[in-house]
Order: sequence, then structure tokens, then C-alpha cells
Amino acid sequence: MKNRLQMIVLFSLALFSATFAVGKCGTPDAVREFLRTKRTQTPPSLPLRYETTHFVIHYDTTGENAVHPGDENGNFIPDYVESTAIYLEYVFEKIVDSLGYRTPLPDTIGTPDSTENGGDARTDVYFDGSLGSSVYGMTYPLHQDSIDGSWKATAYIEIQPDMTNIPGYEGDPYSPLKVTCAHEFFHTVQFAYRLSMDTDFIWWSEATAVFDEEFCYDDVNDYYNYLHIFQDSPQTPLFSHDADENIWYGAVMLPIFIAEYFSAPDRRFNANAIKQIWEGIEHTSPESALEEFLNSQGTSFEEILQTFTVWRSRVGEFWNENYYAEGANYPLPEMDSLSVDDAGITFDDSLRALSCKYFALPYKLEAAGIIGEFYNIEFPADAYLGIIPVEIPGALVPEVDFTSGAEQLAVAGRWQYRTIIFPALVYSFSPSQYANFSISIFEEDSLSVPVAPKNKIGNPYPNPSDGERVVFPLEIAQPTDASLKIFSASGEPIWSASESYSYPQPADIVWNCRNSSGTKVAQGIYIFIVSTIDDEKRGKILLIGN
Repeated sequence: MKNRLQMIVLFSLALFSATFAVGKCGTPDAVREFLRTKRTQTPPSLPLRYETTHFVIHYDTTGENAVHPGDENGNFIPDYVESTAIYLEYVFEKIVDSLGYRTPLPDTIGTPDSTENGGDARTDVYFDGSLGSSVYGMTYPLHQDSIDGSWKATAYIEIQPDMTNIPGYEGDPYSPLKVTCAHEFFHTVQFAYRLSMDTDFIWWSEATAVFDEEFCYDDVNDYYNYLHIFQDSPQTPLFSHDADENIWYGAVMLPIFIAEYFSAPDRRFNANAIKQIWEGIEHTSPESALEEFLNSQGTSFEEILQTFTVWRSRVGEFWNENYYAEGANYPLPEMDSLSVDDAGITFDDSLRALSCKYFALPYKLEAAGIIGEFYNIEFPADAYLGIIPVEIPGALVPEVDFTSGAEQLAVAGRWQYRTIIFPALVYSFSPSQYANFSISIFEEDSLSVPVAPKNKIGNPYPNPSDGERVVFPLEIAQPTDASLKIFSASGEPIWSASESYSYPQPADIVWNCRNSSGTKVAQGIYIFIVSTIDDEKRGKILLIGN
């Protein structure tokens, strides 16, 4: 197990609820409609078919269902159809053959597989032009049966016939086609374990189908488009949604976290962890199956929820390599910015089960430490408070555990951190539970760390330069404006730039060896002046190429 709670202090609270609807994938609506009416949707009637070992692909080349045009090899089969076949068989090999997931149930179960249902036991895939421009694909239950003590279903898949209809992919139909094949195929696999219209089941089904996209086609990263929905609503309980059902696509952050957290040091994912949870879902809820898996790993949902709360906040500009592999590209969660004066700050709040909230204290150049206290707690479930300091490079960060209340948590030397985050978290699986609480945050001189910050300006490099670029390194120790000015040997202004820095960090100002009009300058000697609020460096640069 990877231990990535290093260099962290934390305050957290979490709870949970239920509800749900459609975005990139129409499967949730298809499942709900099927389970409510017990009626099977009729797939579109398409004249052409392309067969592979595990799939029958139905398509058309004219009308509203016409697939994206192109036949580069001239074999009279559209490239879009052949690519779909390649992508689906690749996903089948990754998910079923390599990981050992169940094969989708053959649609001969429960009903003769007539021509209308595809003609044989392989999974049928239809290109349907009526899906609309926002829906990549859908998986429709075909027949439901009780097998091994749980309700399961056979299924068929519908996919956009031309992914250039999807906003953002106008010039690239194949990237969204890849992830749609992975996503929708995984729904057919899920139906071989269990079929349910419960909100928590659908939340986990969609989140793990998006995980399957990333596991099979790591280069596409379509899931980036949905992360902000999840991160903008940390107060929305896990396994549920409030207003925006698309949150479950961004909720892929939870299965990605689990697969990365339990992976070997030399691998990004332990995809078998997600498989083990799905095996448990056959006879229980996703939350209980997840808890059973975590218990088998020597930990608990409660403990992992605290760690996940940290990981959600250590992304974007707060990311470092101890967390999500692609976390630098993830958006930060919504945070309430707090300002602490000499009297400190106290406020009341409340949360539902399996949700959390982040309160952030931005960087401030002070020696004093910070103390946070969690009190006046009214809750039917366990509530937690923690502190997450986002450390400045090189700072010594103390390690502080979550507290369940009444206990003060402290972090020394506020000047060492870009931001200090106070997450509140309440743990319970009951949708109706919530917590009321108070948080007090104040500065504490006894936790002070000596402060003697001075900005430092390094020597430019390379010098001499080949005329492509010159880097001017800075070591920012306190908030400052920094400027760089370039002059000719005779003192004529050539180029200038300035940057503002609000917290300590290593930084560079780069000159691209051009003048203020963007024209490359000639070989020769140039004079530079670099300035910060408390330092200045002057010198010469020799350009030997242009």
C-alpha cells in the first residue's frame, strides 16, 4: 500500500445522501426506464454489420445513422467501423482476458436471440444518430434474470455514429470513440454482476466506467472535462448527487484514488482493486462492497475517506508527486477563503454524511503558527477535523492526524505554507444523517518559527547563450514583484518583463532573445538588471548565435 499522507496536517468532516440523470452516457436513463417498465428498447434497424470475435457491429453509411466517412484502405468498410471493432476488442482483452472480469451475459439468456436482437450471443453494438450531440453512447438492458442470488441483465450498446458531433471533438472523432467503447463495454460487464436503479449503484457504475476509460486509454483524458463538477461540490455526499447528475463522471476521482493508492510503487493503477469491489457489489451496496475491500487491505472506509479528502485538495497548483499521477491537471476543490486577524475566526456550519468542506487560509508572511479547534458538534455519525498545509518547497511540515473533536490541532510557522486548508468531514453511510459543528481558527505565537526571509536572484544561464533563451532564476522568500530588463551594450532598452509572486517558491523569468517587437536580436553583449523588493542583480550576457 502506498502511504501518501506524508507531510500533512488535517481537519475534516463527511456525510451522504441520494438521487440522480444524463450527460455523456445515457445508460442511467436506460436502466431506470427498463427497471420501471420492464420493457426492452428496440435498437435501430441498420442494414450493414461487421463481425469480430466478441462483437457484432451494426451500421449504416447513409441517412441519420450514417457513420463518420472515410475508407483509407479502400475495403468498402468505413474506418470508423473498423476502428470501433479494434477499440472494443482491445478493451475486451484488457478487462476480461487480462483482469478477469466476467464476460457480458450472452443475449441468448431468457429469450431466443432473433435477428432483431443481433442474431447470436455476441455483444451487439449499434450506431444510432438519434442519441443527440451531448451523449457519447448508451448501454440498454435487454433481458433481466436472477442468477446466483442477484438480478443481472443482458445488454446491447449504442454509440454516436459520428463523434465529430460531440462539442470539443470536431476534428477528432477517434479519441472520444476510444473512451466510449471502454465506457459502454464496461457497463455490459457491470450488468453481469448486478443491475440496479439505486442512486449509489448508478453513481459507482458511472464513476468506474469513466475509470475504465482512463485504464484502457490513458492518452485521451476525456474525464478532465467533468472533474470540475465533482470538485465544485465537495459538500455533495459521495455516492449521490444534488442538482447536477454529471457529478458522477467527475467522481472518477474516487476509483482513480483507490486504484493508485493500492498500487505497486512501479505502477500507476491496481485495477484489480476496482474489480474486487465489483465482485462484492453482486450481493451488497457499493458502499458496503468498498468497505469490505478496504477492511481486507487492513484499513477502513473511515481512514481512506480522510486520505481521499487530502488527495482532492492536493491537485492543480497544490499538487506534488506523492498524490494523483495526473493531479497537476485536476482542478482544486471549491474552498471558502478565510482571513484570520489577531482575534482569530469562529464560524458555524453543517454537512451531510460522506461530504466535506474546505476552508482555506491563504499565504501570509508571519512567524506565528495556526491552531484549529472543532467543537459544539451535533451529529449522529463520526465527524472529523484536520489541517492540510500546502508546503513551500523545502519547508519542514509536521504530521498531524484527523481529530474527532474537542482536540486542538496545530501547525507551526504559517510562513512555511502557501495555504492552510481546514477540511470538515463527517462519516456515515446513512443518507439522512448530517452534522452541525463550530470551527475556531487563531494564530499562536508559541508555535512561531524564526522568519528571516530574503529573496535571492541567481546567475542567468546559459551564458554565453546560443541565442534561443536565457533563464534568470529566482528564489522567492516573501511576496514580491520581480522585474527583468535587457539593454544593449550601449544602454538602449531592448526587452522587459515583470512577474508578481504571492508566496515563497522557486521561479524563473525567461528571455527568449528577442526585442520588444518579437524580432530576434543579433549576436553580442547585452546588459541585464533583475530586481525584487529587496534585491537587485546587474550583469552581462553574451549571445553567440541568432
